[in-house]
Amino acid sequence: MSMIYLITDTHLGHANMVKHCGRPANFTKLIYNNWSKKVRHDDTVIHLGDIAWTETDLQKMMKLPGRKILIRGNHDKRRTQEYLDMGFILVADELTMDFDGMKVLFTHKPKFGHTADINIHGHLHSLHREDISRLYWPLSLEHMGYRPIALNQDVLHQLHSWVAKKHVPSLGELVAFRQNHVGAPRLVDYMGNTLMQSGKAPELITSDGEVILLPIAELIRFSYGPEYVYMVLTKDFFDRHMQDKRISRCKIMKNNDQVTEAIIKACRHEVMDKTESLTKKMVLIWMHTGEQW
Repeated sequence: MSMIYLITDTHLGHANMVKHCGRPANFTKLIYNNWSKKVRHDDTVIHLGDIAWTETDLQKMMKLPGRKILIRGNHDKRRTQEYLDMGFILVADELTMDFDGMKVLFTHKPKFGHTADINIHGHLHSLHREDISRLYWPLSLEHMGYRPIALNQDVLHQLHSWVAKKHVPSLGELVAFRQNHVGAPRLVDYMGNTLMQSGKAPELITSDGEVILLPIAELIRFSYGPEYVYMVLTKDFFDRHMQDKRISRCKIMKNNDQVTEAIIKACRHEVMDKTESLTKKMVLIWMHTGEQW
């Protein structure tokens, strides 16, 4: 019986993925090998965009097993007909499929305010979610062991469960889901990550130049990626140190003691109502850097 597989943001041959996303130097080879081992020729692979950086790698991927569907990413700039001529059976900006009455929307970037039962997307290279009013399943190759995910009965059962209960999974649930079905997650996306282990607390800089050091004890969750900073901190700390202050920058001291600075294009904070993952005693802050770090 044929299977549907999902993969995203392969960025084949893109050397900067090692620097920006912490990928191993041989990640392109890992993707090729894992794809060849898992996918059969009668299977279908839905690629959620950002395929390859070189013509050689693109052509090599097209020779891998499986019928290929491309959900165009922001780096997939060729004309649709060119991709079809290469061998993709379908090229689209988004695709909706029905799985036993569950309407699943496949996109590259998360589609805010979508009307499907759940949106499966890539692009963020993390488990980060900016919209918790809808159901999303963010796919990140860095969490997937650099291999395609089988959309098998176990995975579909979990997705059906979230949809039926209208349950927005917490970050911890997404991590556990990936560990059970996909592979170990990167540590930089939840508390206990390499940044926290380094003992170097992040700094927020206000528009007036004031530096607010974020003690690790006050951080409930912290995540960063190429385009965002995301944190959940205690409301008590927020009320004491950050109320009515405009944050303009964030500095992160990495393990190698080099400072990474994000120039924040947009910043929002809000006290969340009680959910599975956030309570009124916690504050969520997310910031777009608007550029690669």
